[in-house]
Amino acid sequence: MDSHSEEVKPHFEEAKRSFEFARRVLIKIIKHPSPYLSNKDMMDLGIRCTGLDLETGKPTDGGVAFISPYPLSEIDRILHEKKPWKVYALPPKKDSMNMCAAMEISGLLEEYLVMAEDERVEGLIEQTKWKMRR
Repeated sequence: MDSHSEEVKPHFEEAKRSFEFARRVLIKIIKHPSPYLSNKDMMDLGIRCTGLDLETGKPTDGGVAFISPYPLSEIDRILHEKKPWKVYALPPKKDSMNMCAAMEISGLLEEYLVMAEDERVEGLIEQTKWKMRR
């Protein structure tokens, strides 16, 4: 076996373990009777949430960084240039219930990522190396 194969093998084994864990958890989540997971549910599934430093991409528990955040100054510049809030506004407070408000905000954030004040101009997501997954 060459040295490259030896280097790849641990990464493959780690990916395989991660995939198996994710598959087991996803099966349990799909069968879960509620549309959300409580803290106890997550503990039972082996899911642990930790803080994330949005400047560095490092988890606050000292784990390995798994994202490379886009510089906040660039996002700010692009948002002020594209002005997506002029295309889509937040719903009036009186019309919002918790779930509806969450769905509205989620949709609004997605629109902010892809829209600009001028529809002929690319939105925020096209200005970055990010990929939109739906």
